[in-house]
Amino acid sequence: MSNQTRAFSQVVRRYAGALLALADEKGQVDGVAQDMAAFADALMGSPALQSAIANPLLKRDQIASALEAIVTKAGMGRLTQNFVGLVAKNGRARDLPSMADAFAGMLADRRGELQAEITTARPLDGSQEQALQQTLAKEMGAKVQINQRVDPAILGGLIVRVGSKMVDSSLKTKLQKLKLSLSKGLTTKGIA
Repeated sequence: MSNQTRAFSQVVRRYAGALLALADEKGQVDGVAQDMAAFADALMGSPALQSAIANPLLKRDQIASALEAIVTKAGMGRLTQNFVGLVAKNGRARDLPSMADAFAGMLADRRGELQAEITTARPLDGSQEQALQQTLAKEMGAKVQINQRVDPAILGGLIVRVGSKMVDSSLKTKLQKLKLSLSKGLTTKGIA
């Protein structure tokens, strides 16, 4: 198992591994991978939904029903629908994004690919994603699978994470470094 999947809890890895084995058995690996990535993105993009699945006042069956309705309405496959419902009924709905990431990591390991998490302020279009994927593959010396996350808080640029390596060229980080540099300069000159 690579470093990509070791960061997850044993429970998360078990669920993701079981989903991968079942998807493989049913010949639905690619479809489930797409469904889980889309579902994780939807969860991460909705603070209200994140609060709901972490709310201890809601019953597991209520959370499961709501999540099953979401994945059904989104047109996700039956296997994904059943998995999401089962996870929620078992009280692990808050772990679904991690399970999706662990699933993607296990699949990438199996395919001999590296998994890169790319965070941008706005979604990359197809040509940008393809160019980035080619650049990363050349730099890393292996095929790279990109998982794209959108976080408007970074303002611009991007953050690339492959395994334990991270490159942060976001505008937010550059502005923070500039602010720190300016404040250090002002304090050393006795202005602050």
